[in-house]
Amino acid sequence: MDSIFKKDKKLLGAQRRKPPKRKDKFIPTKILDGFILKVDTREQYPLFGDLRKLPKGLVIVRDELITGDYSVVGYEDEVCIERKMQGDFETFIGAGSKLTVEKLERMSKMFWSGLVIEEYEEDLYELPISEYITREMVRNRLASIRVHYGVHVLITPDRTYIERFVLDHLMRAYKYLSEGDRDDSRKQ
Repeated sequence: MDSIFKKDKKLLGAQRRKPPKRKDKFIPTKILDGFILKVDTREQYPLFGDLRKLPKGLVIVRDELITGDYSVVGYEDEVCIERKMQGDFETFIGAGSKLTVEKLERMSKMFWSGLVIEEYEEDLYELPISEYITREMVRNRLASIRVHYGVHVLITPDRTYIERFVLDHLMRAYKYLSEGDRDDSRKQ
């Protein structure tokens, strides 16, 4: 852990790097009839801010969500994605762990849930904001979120990739739920 300290023992903190430029272009997510993306009002820097990049037909509403930062109108108790940046993530796994456990318990009971961390994965381990967050704590907490709670985790600083992940996964969950094609046996 000494590698994250300068000689005067100050934390380096989160040092944001720009994600690499992607050469591949994906076809925008096809928006299904009736799909409305719900974004929590407490989301400080919401995704999908560039209206020029929005897929045709995407409707976004901002309203309070009990669980997660992104969901689908009408299926808020069935699907969600929680989004964290490095400082939020460290609170999520550290001081706020009682609330985190309650939130993860709710997410584990959903048809599909995800956690997106907007950061380089190696920076979560190597550049903690707090000296009380160790790389082992980060690693073990991520494993617990994935295995114990069954929450799908994506870690990347690439906002465009995150937006595509959110839409692709919420759209797929919406398709299954709206068509009545769900298999709850996988959550038991």
